[in-house]
Order: sequence, then structure tokens, then C-alpha cells
Amino acid sequence: MLAWRSPTETLVVTADAGCLAAVDRFAANRSDGCLVDQTDGILTLAVAGDRAPDLLTRLGSIDAVPALGEARTSRLAELSVMSLCTRAGEILLLVERVYVRHLFGWIRETIADF
Repeated sequence: MLAWRSPTETLVVTADAGCLAAVDRFAANRSDGCLVDQTDGILTLAVAGDRAPDLLTRLGSIDAVPALGEARTSRLAELSVMSLCTRAGEILLLVERVYVRHLFGWIRETIADF
């Protein structure tokens, strides 16, 4: 899966090491771009269910809720988080590993208020 983050940054989200290796080979020795492997730096969390959009809205804003096929970067729990919707009823959150505990804490507290 490719997720556009900015005019100069696209994320490749894959569990296939061969796919990542192919992108790495393609990017090697290029002057117009590079590959930065974030395998251990960014975690993907799945949020699913009828109230998932409500949860994301309460954690940040309506801007955090992507439409099907869309990627959005917004603030959740005071963090910059990319949210992706690749299938109906499920939203993937891409968050830097060092902030996962913080985000889980906010999710836990927010769910307790539902």
C-alpha cells in the first residue's frame, strides 16, 4: 500500500520484505529520492467498529477520519498520526513507536468515557 504524506514523501506500508527490498533497489543510487526504512520506527494500529470514527473524532477532530481509500495526517492525542482507510469499517493508524504508549493511554481514557 502506498500512502501519500506530502509532495516529497510517500509511505510504503507492507509486511512483505521482498517488496521493501525491491523499492530499496529501485531507490539506490537515485539523485531524486531515497528510501528511509521505518520498519521499527512506525507502528500500525487498527481501529475497527461502528464507533471508530467517534473515537478518532474525540481523540483529535473529524479531520482524523479518512474516507475509504484516503490517507490523512492529523493530530490525535496531541500527536501527528496518519490514518488510512483501506477497507470499510477499519481505520489504520500509523504512529511513531515512541508515542504508542501515550496514544494507548488516550484511547483507554477516551473509551472509558463512551
